[in-house]
Amino acid sequence: MTEKEIILSSYSIGDLTLKLFGKTNGIYKEKAIKVLEKNGFTMDIFEGKTKSQRYERIKKECPVCQKEFLTLLGHKKEKKTCSISCSNSLNPKRIKNPIKKKRVYPPGHKQINKKREKECIICNSIFLGTKKARTCSKECSNQLQRNIMNEKVLNGEHKGWATRNITSYPEEFFKVVLNNLNLPYEFNFPVSKPSLGVKSSSSYFLDFYIQIGQRKIDLEIDGKQHEYPDRKESDQERDFLLIQNGYEVYRIKWKNPVTEENKIYIESEIEKMKTFLDLKV
Repeated sequence: MTEKEIILSSYSIGDLTLKLFGKTNGIYKEKAIKVLEKNGFTMDIFEGKTKSQRYERIKKECPVCQKEFLTLLGHKKEKKTCSISCSNSLNPKRIKNPIKKKRVYPPGHKQINKKREKECIICNSIFLGTKKARTCSKECSNQLQRNIMNEKVLNGEHKGWATRNITSYPEEFFKVVLNNLNLPYEFNFPVSKPSLGVKSSSSYFLDFYIQIGQRKIDLEIDGKQHEYPDRKESDQERDFLLIQNGYEVYRIKWKNPVTEENKIYIESEIEKMKTFLDLKV
């Protein structure tokens, strides 16, 4: 190429310097400017040019579908076809085999996570599971964990569940209420599950255990966590066992008395509780 052709094909002074001398710096750029001037050009020739204009945009015809498309001539990513699908059909190496062959494993190969029919060790139902699977569902898995924990407690490997040492604000609030009513109570009173006829090593803890004559009353202050479906189910099971064994369960849904509406609600719940306690004295 002549110097004039090189100048016309360049998009900047730096590009021209590289084409003329193979490298660019201040000295070579000055030499490139002199070449420009020698051929009757100025720096204005590069105005409006960009790197993408180095390659001529041309129209080509797709050899597969005969559609016309645009591409950059001489670019490393110059298109040969109009689309990927045409490119795939043109290149037989990229065509997928419609008949997929079954993978053949060598002798002694261990397949990972291969599912097979197994029997659940909790409910004895048949299910598809991996080699390590022991239960068919999350519920059975939870029951298995409970059984394992109970065995550990019976064997002396675990101390079992103990009452918590933290008192919540609702419980502190009702401690004051019961003290003002001169009602004796036991806070976080433990009732062992074996005493309720349940084969277990754990206990239920009553928020407030109140005994009036022969009556055994469990007063529960329920926060938002008691509204979850799984918690409601466990509460119903717990209450049923306590009632079957002579306890009375009375629950109060807690609302923080920070607004006038909540104050009225708590006052009405306290009055209902007093009525419940007095009705069966």
